[in-house]
Amino acid sequence: MLNSIQTYFIKKRLNSSKGSESLDFSESKVGLLYNEDVSDKDQLLERMAKNFDVDSSEIHVLGFSRKAYAKEKQPDFVFLKKDFSLLGQIQSEVIAEFLATHYKLLFNFFGKDEIYLERIAQLTQAKLKLGFSESNQNVNDLLLDLDPKDLSFFEEGSKYIKHII
Repeated sequence: MLNSIQTYFIKKRLNSSKGSESLDFSESKVGLLYNEDVSDKDQLLERMAKNFDVDSSEIHVLGFSRKAYAKEKQPDFVFLKKDFSLLGQIQSEVIAEFLATHYKLLFNFFGKDEIYLERIAQLTQAKLKLGFSESNQNVNDLLLDLDPKDLSFFEEGSKYIKHII
């Protein structure tokens, strides 16, 4: 019951708010949002480095997990459902730090029905947001029609981004 209330309020915020305006930042920082349960962070970073000339210190990563971290320590770059209040407000320092950074590019490496990741993507300030076509189209500026697990996302994205930026 509490999860459905939380989901309702996060969806309501997604639909009612346009999120942050994309401003022209001189920053060279790149953000990556992904589902930790489905994708491997190291593989994603390797593909990103291969296709974009980005220093690893300029990449900020934030993953979402539905996993309960009782026995093992939760990674610093992962957030959970519990990091949102019942009314869908952010209650996490990890998320707040990610949102405090202005990005040149934001890669939204997740598929449909990922409302927690969609909400973070919506609130993130980035010059250009790149995601999959099956995800929430109101969150991304550029959509790629690929399977959400396809690592060629970065290769395909680099083709378009090099012409845009």
